[in-house]
Amino acid sequence: MRFGLIRETTPKYTQYQYKELALPADNTPAGESIRKASKKAKTWTHIDVDAASRVKNVPRGTIIAKLNDWNERGYIQLDAKGVENVYLILKPLPTSVQERNALADSVYKELEIREQQDLARMDQVTDLITGKQCFALSLAKHFGDELPEKKQACGHCTWCETQQPVELKKPPQVPWDSKAFFEVLKAIPERDDPRFLARVAFGIGSPRVTSAKLGKSKVFGSMEDCSFVVCLKDPTFCVQMLILLSGFVQCVREGLRRVSLIPRASSAPMRAASVVRRPLRKVVAPASRPLVWKRYIPSVKPKGNA
Repeated sequence: MRFGLIRETTPKYTQYQYKELALPADNTPAGESIRKASKKAKTWTHIDVDAASRVKNVPRGTIIAKLNDWNERGYIQLDAKGVENVYLILKPLPTSVQERNALADSVYKELEIREQQDLARMDQVTDLITGKQCFALSLAKHFGDELPEKKQACGHCTWCETQQPVELKKPPQVPWDSKAFFEVLKAIPERDDPRFLARVAFGIGSPRVTSAKLGKSKVFGSMEDCSFVVCLKDPTFCVQMLILLSGFVQCVREGLRRVSLIPRASSAPMRAASVVRRPLRKVVAPASRPLVWKRYIPSVKPKGNA
């Protein structure tokens, strides 16, 4: 939004369902549209408001207003969920490849900064609990405030009662678990964003994780005993991530820039020098040249067991 391309508008619900309590006949266009687009289940009646609006060309807002009116009159018990953010397009995307790439780089950088800020906040909470100071005083100072009557201790937190800091026992770092990562790959067919796969493996939520309904999957957080930041920046991790992802070449930026991958060695250690390394980021390809994937056959076999 800060680029002036879109503007946030009123969010909307995407899923509507209702229970009929004492619904009378309603011959208005909105009422008839709702009845024709409704699908009765065992308990709830599900309604696609977008489909209902197309039955008799009734605006979507009118359909929702009719449902709300029935609910207020006690005719139905209405349940709405699935909030979806809506944005108004103010101007089209830049046309040149350079401008699009600059825009993508800027957005990606901002998301990285936000991610680091979230992690830093978690560290601050840990420091608060494990510090040698009154919890309430530390929290007040964090927000630029102080305790009532300028007290230096609250008198009832763990530090004030014991004068001993909370000992945080961090679990030891575990080696990279290829088996666990293969389970993540089997659960997620998409191969467009290594960071997304890493977030699922380490149990870090995101809107995409939520929309894919992976939050309750057994693979979500299955590698949480690893360090997300350390593993993501480790060259061996990045190489193995790329090799496991596909074994294909991603042609981007007019098909000129490529990231070459070698076949995965089943047990031999991964070598960073075995691949042509490029910055791990997503690049916006021009609209006139779609994203192309091609099989890459190396001229030299990698060392180790093939």
